[in-house]
Order: sequence, then structure tokens, then C-alpha cells
Amino acid sequence: MSNDLVDPSELTSYPGAPFTQQAVDGAVWALRRRAGWHIAPSKNETVTVDGSDTRLVVLPTLQLTAVSEVRDVSGSAPVVLHNWSAARAGMLRRAAGWPRGFQVVAADITHGYDETPPDLFPVIAAICKLMADDSDVAQESLGAWSTTLRDSLTAEQKETADSYAIPRFA
Repeated sequence: MSNDLVDPSELTSYPGAPFTQQAVDGAVWALRRRAGWHIAPSKNETVTVDGSDTRLVVLPTLQLTAVSEVRDVSGSAPVVLHNWSAARAGMLRRAAGWPRGFQVVAADITHGYDETPPDLFPVIAAICKLMADDSDVAQESLGAWSTTLRDSLTAEQKETADSYAIPRFA
């Protein structure tokens, strides 16, 4: 996944700046991995997800803006599914239920924020700064050896990052 979320020039006012393109790309990758989806910009794509024993399937997004078609791809030929409804938070509901199995529901969707949410800039900058540090070790002692690790993101930064993350139910 390419970094179309933020450019280094957008992070110049944050501690640790300026950041290289490589650092920003790495931070964006880490944030998107944590989130489980691309966040921004808005894009069209086909996603394939597991079927469900319930009336709901969860799509890999938290900002669903359109669904043009949903298909059962469990057989040799895709079958268009009807009578479903979509929620902005990335869920599809269908009273008749869904095909069961892994990777059997394909949906053509538009999702993501039009622009990068501004509250993510300080989080991305903090990740860049952490990645630029030579080590996660802040302090080491020799006698009765101990190691103190550097703090990672602040509680507020973690909360912000987590607010864009798809909940994991496992």
C-alpha cells in the first residue's frame, strides 16, 4: 500500500521534523497496519471478506460511503446478492444471511476520508520520531542489570490511533 496519506512537508511543525520520505512511509504503514485499513484518501475498491453465521458482515473500513454491488463468490461463478443495507461504520446487513466460509463475500465499495484527518498528523509524526531513534532502550544499568524502554506513543496518541482502528474480535 503506497503512502497517499501524508507527505513529509505536512509534518514540519512537529517535534523531530524534518522527516524523510522513508520515515513517513514507514510511519504511515505502521498506522495503517494498526488500523486495519487505509483511512484516507477516499477510494473505490473491491474487498472480499469472510461470510457470517449472522446477518452482519464486517468490511475493512470505518468510513464507508458507497456500496455498488455485493456478490457471493463461494462458487465457480459470482452471484449478485440483493436486499442488503450498509452502515457507514463498514457493516453490511442482510436479513437472508450471508454465504458461509472464508473470503466468500465480495463488495465493490467506496471508502475512506476525503483528506487525512488532522488529528492523525501528530500521531504519524510521533511514529516517525520513534522510528528515528537508534533504539527503544532509554536507559541501561550494569549492576543488578536492568533496562528501561522508551515510552512509545502517548496515551492520547494511542487513543487517537485506536479511534481509526477496526475492532478485532478474536
